[in-house]
Amino acid sequence: PGTLGPMATLHDVLRALDKVSVPNNNTLEGCLALSDCGREDTDSSLWYVGVIVSIIGSILSNFGVNTQKYSMIQEIRRSSAERSYFSQPIWVLGLVMV
Repeated sequence: PGTLGPMATLHDVLRALDKVSVPNNNTLEGCLALSDCGREDTDSSLWYVGVIVSIIGSILSNFGVNTQKYSMIQEIRRSSAERSYFSQPIWVLGLVMV
């Protein structure tokens, strides 16, 4: 009775979660409804900052990996003595972006 089996439905899980208490003695029902769970000190008007930072980080990381790939291709085309990755400035720039 105290645990959920492997075939528990979403309804069973939500019902079990509703019985769990959070520190201010509220139930998790409000949390599942995307409220602030009784905390008055949260500022939900800044959610867009997180989205923007996430998108910029993803783009920069992807660009960094492609920069490293470009550096490796250029190094192969040079066909001279192979340099270590850290002696290739473009590769290091890509590493910083990742």
